[in-house]
Amino acid sequence: MMRVMPNTNPQRNDAGGGYARFLTTGFTLLAIIGGPTVLGFFADRLFGTLPLFLLVGLVLGFVASLVYVYRALKSLDGG
Repeated sequence: MMRVMPNTNPQRNDAGGGYARFLTTGFTLLAIIGGPTVLGFFADRLFGTLPLFLLVGLVLGFVASLVYVYRALKSLDGG
């Protein structure tokens, strides 16, 4: 009977977690930017002011995404 050594390579065990973190971050950024932009688009169609609320939603989403990235990086640092 052959004995198999356990895998002690930490890089192999952690590979899936890195992809999941980046995928989650990407979808979160998409939702943070896209949500207010889409809401602004529909508000413009409702009120008849086509580019106004769309641009406001886009700017608010961009600022919120910067805040999200800042907090995510700060938590990675341990602070």
